[in-house]
Amino acid sequence: MEEQETQKTVNHPKSEGLLYHYTDQSGLLGILDSKSIWATHVRYLNDASEFVHGINIARQCVKEAEISLESVLRDYPDKATRQGGSHKVWDIMSEQFSFMLSTLSEIPVYVACFFDSETEEHFSQSQGVGDSLGQWRAYSKGSAGFSIGFDKGSLEDHIKRRQTEPEDSLLFGEKCIYDEEEQRESLMKESADFGRALVEFIKRSWDDFDESRRSSVLENANERALKANYEKADGPTRTVEVPTIKDFLLRRVGFFDESVRRIAVEMAIPAVFMKHPAFREEKEWRIAKVFSPKPKEVSFRPGMSSLVPYIAIPLPILNESGPSLIRRIIVGPSPEIENAVAAAKMLLMSKGYKVRYSRDDDGVEVVPSQIPYRDW
Repeated sequence: MEEQETQKTVNHPKSEGLLYHYTDQSGLLGILDSKSIWATHVRYLNDASEFVHGINIARQCVKEAEISLESVLRDYPDKATRQGGSHKVWDIMSEQFSFMLSTLSEIPVYVACFFDSETEEHFSQSQGVGDSLGQWRAYSKGSAGFSIGFDKGSLEDHIKRRQTEPEDSLLFGEKCIYDEEEQRESLMKESADFGRALVEFIKRSWDDFDESRRSSVLENANERALKANYEKADGPTRTVEVPTIKDFLLRRVGFFDESVRRIAVEMAIPAVFMKHPAFREEKEWRIAKVFSPKPKEVSFRPGMSSLVPYIAIPLPILNESGPSLIRRIIVGPSPEIENAVAAAKMLLMSKGYKVRYSRDDDGVEVVPSQIPYRDW
């Protein structure tokens, strides 16, 4: 009977609206046991430029926002060249903000990777959706892999609901962006916000600097008026230094940091979903938990060259009132594929899941991979 059912599902149809997560045996057992998805620290993913690539794009956008200086030069034409002028101010603060963005790249970010069934156009006709040779090689450790199909709509709804809870306000689920022009466009609003904030800071700083400068000049004038008396009495003389705009701004940089830190954070979050164009064929969709979890929430698993830190993001994988969030499992290439499929079905039933045995049934569909791949 089991063999017949396997044969019935061998030519599995394209499943719309599913997000596929490739994993190995330990990953599948962990997901089902913990009812959560494991999100890996971004530094330990396959792409060495993860997150840093997006942060670098954000820094470029900040530099391009220098056009906002035109308003400063228009409102303060007499100050455009004095002591470096507004451009000197921009250079100082842009560099400070750029450094702030760089430090955000060190923030712990944990991501879980999926592949969207509706965008897997790069697969050949011989490959089914969620059944990719490249992904089996990358994620499933040869003949011990699974491709888990999650219901995309239900997953997105769950993440949106979790965003209303304070402790999960930085949980996101979105598709990755690979086109650099599109990446810049997604950061345009925040870079414009930064430009406006910097313009306001420059204007306020110029006004405060002028007031400070007037006070310094007046104090210097008083010193000169009294200088003769000091000299007659053989008393010491002293000079009053008039601060430059650069010195003045460096003393105020803390106030600037506080005013734009929110903008920096809002630029860092979309950077989590920006990947280098070289990875565009993956067409990845991901869940991301941004910012530091509590240390006790971090777990570790063996990796190729080091331990890999990850966190568990709870998901309603087995719904009591409705279908499971998991709709499909493709069992990866195996020398014992029929036994592997049968074992996966028994595992699901042992965890309380309903297994789908026909097209009319509800439950989780379990099918074998159609990739003729061997590593045994």
